[in-house]
Amino acid sequence: MTLEVGKILQNRYRVISMLGQGGMGAVYKAWDARLNVAVALKEMIPQPGLSPEVLQELRGQFQQEAQVLARLSHPSLVRVIDFFEEQGNAYLVMDF
Repeated sequence: MTLEVGKILQNRYRVISMLGQGGMGAVYKAWDARLNVAVALKEMIPQPGLSPEVLQELRGQFQQEAQVLARLSHPSLVRVIDFFEEQGNAYLVMDF
């Protein structure tokens, strides 16, 4: 499932456009209404038909990715701003 332009997540992030989509997710340009800046919003989109156990494991890996990136600081790496789940989907918010 992809997000529609204008969709607001967490009462904070408004989707502006889709930047790309791959096998495990999609990346959007969004507007952070709290900080008044553009952000990159990565949505985990697992393949249909996966068992609940596999889905839980994938969400855990996605959250671990967010936590690892949040601890790293380097000019060549994007900064992680937020991680959240909404309506069963996991999202990672990064600098744009």
